[in-house]
Amino acid sequence: MTANLRKMRRLVGGVVHRTGFHSSASALRDVLEYKGCKLSEEAVFGIGCGLGFMYWRSKDMAPPILIGGDADDVISEACKILGIGAKVEKTESVDAAWKGVKELVDRGEPVALRVDLHHLGYLGAPMDLHSGRHVVVAAGYDEERGEAYVWDNRLAEIQTISLENLSRARGSKSKPFPPSNAWYELSFPKGLTKIEGAVRMAIRENAENFLYPAAKNSGLKGIEYFAEQLESWPGILSPQDLKLTLKACHIFIGGGNGTGLLRRMYSGFLREAHALLGDGQLEVSRELLERSAGIWIQVGELLLKGSGSDSELPRCLSEAKAKILECYGLEAKAFELLESLSRRWLEQVI
Repeated sequence: MTANLRKMRRLVGGVVHRTGFHSSASALRDVLEYKGCKLSEEAVFGIGCGLGFMYWRSKDMAPPILIGGDADDVISEACKILGIGAKVEKTESVDAAWKGVKELVDRGEPVALRVDLHHLGYLGAPMDLHSGRHVVVAAGYDEERGEAYVWDNRLAEIQTISLENLSRARGSKSKPFPPSNAWYELSFPKGLTKIEGAVRMAIRENAENFLYPAAKNSGLKGIEYFAEQLESWPGILSPQDLKLTLKACHIFIGGGNGTGLLRRMYSGFLREAHALLGDGQLEVSRELLERSAGIWIQVGELLLKGSGSDSELPRCLSEAKAKILECYGLEAKAFELLESLSRRWLEQVI
């Protein structure tokens, strides 16, 4: 009887969890420290080439337009640069999805997995928004009780979630980014990439991704595209969708882990990089992004104000557009400096 109960219950001990702002970076930070590699959340975000931008529009979403300030997969990118094997497992099968995570937990491994925060139960999603890019760390379960135990970046204590809710959160079909039951299987080598080299590689890759995105709605181009499109929203969206979009964009730009805050996180990474590498251009770029972060917060406030007043909306959109273009200029200069610095680093190696 005791042996059977052990099989039905498991909790990985020794996980050091700290609250954070970016769910993927926080989750990987927790897993890395558990494996003996202590990095700040800002460092993980930066090494994961986390700073980006995306403008999404789709008739299948509610709201139909969303703004994002980070890159797609911080965990995979950070692991690649640090020399950690990272395999993203996905499945349509609910049973296979749970079995994959359970087997890792049974081996004493905390597991980062993607969920739609709308279905978590313990965390109220603002305005009932869906976000399938949220990441939690599964650290245990009790099948007899029908419970799993997860660490969430927003909360200090380990959270209890029903296996039913966890399954629903992992298998959500809601757009724009359904989680697809994804989880990360990590394999650690004897030694990771030296931190100085990892930081240099990450800065070079993030600068390239941001300055030269493949699509016009992403990276630096995406910021300019956002500014171009903003004042057209009243003409292309219904009044209901417009208000919902403005309120949602306030959250994704100025609140929670929004665009402005992510610029502050990357600034923190550059501060650590400057302390490590000692190059003044890192500090200049950090200051530019810190300024941009504050202006993004103002953009979010303007959009929120416009959502509540039809008479004020044109002025709010016009002022927000001007501020978005100001952010465009600051971020272009910051990443051009980082690109120039990366070329110099490369020349020194050659």
